[in-house]
Amino acid sequence: MLERALFLRKAISAWTSDDPDMEELHLSSAEWDQCSTLLKILLPFKQESTRIQRTKIHTIDLVYWTYQRLFDNLDTVETELTGSRCRKGPRGTDAWKQQLLTAITEMTVHLKKYYAEAVQGVYYMAVLLDPFTKTTLFKSESWKGDGRDYVKEYVDKTRDFYIQHYETLKLAVPASTVSIPTKRKRLDDDDDNDYRRKLINNIDLHVQNEFDRYIASPRAIENGGNSSILEWWKKSEHDLPHLARMFRDIYSVPASSAGVEREFSKSGRVAIPGRARLNPTTITEAMMYKSYLTRCGDMAMDEVVDPDLDDEDEHNLVGKQTRVGMRNWSLERDL
Repeated sequence: MLERALFLRKAISAWTSDDPDMEELHLSSAEWDQCSTLLKILLPFKQESTRIQRTKIHTIDLVYWTYQRLFDNLDTVETELTGSRCRKGPRGTDAWKQQLLTAITEMTVHLKKYYAEAVQGVYYMAVLLDPFTKTTLFKSESWKGDGRDYVKEYVDKTRDFYIQHYETLKLAVPASTVSIPTKRKRLDDDDDNDYRRKLINNIDLHVQNEFDRYIASPRAIENGGNSSILEWWKKSEHDLPHLARMFRDIYSVPASSAGVEREFSKSGRVAIPGRARLNPTTITEAMMYKSYLTRCGDMAMDEVVDPDLDDEDEHNLVGKQTRVGMRNWSLERDL
């Protein structure tokens, strides 16, 4: 609302100025400045909330970055307000600035309470498993205030978690890693890969597991903004199979419960009063099938459900199509 009002500022001011009945609604320059400042405070919260609530892409790695941006934004607005002339009098022309400074202080305190609860390992593990950043965030100035070495602490904890839960997992050998017999090498053949192979072997002597090799390697370089964390791990899962399994488990955790809450809201459209006798299994299958159709994007409910069927036959058909569809979706996902 504030963003739209500021965009239409000239039109709103002209409308309230020309109409005598709207004179009391006319906003002064100071009030427009107040709207602009409120927008600077609130817009990042809206943007970050929308981004963190997505369900079609990983968001667990964005939690610390989200808090970082919100704290930085509050500090920036506070600096701008503190640097301007603020009167503490209730009727001063800049009294609203003092009120916003008080509000920002309360917002910062409230935000720190939520931030203090984000201490679960899944958050810092997700940041470390981002090949484009790794330990970069924990080396920033904002993480050096209390004297703790967060890089060493989080790397050690993540390594212990990996060793305990993933290093000993028995995984199927990827097809691309199966050795293929080659022709016998002659004594006088020159192998250009000898030096590279020796270098890798020497590194492996010092680095004991996949996690240490991953952390010791350079950060991945973004390719014109088109790089993806998922694509990087898809290409690296043959070299780091156990760590890739850990990555899938960590990044499958949603950063927000908004997605689950939206599913509950959707159920209200299925279990309407006119369909009060629906079996719980039917409700579940109908919601899952609708979600499957949305993901496929090339089918519609009318294409698989005959409008002439009675309720019982329709429920049976929906259940059958759901099971077939979900099985196909699972196969596509595994592939």
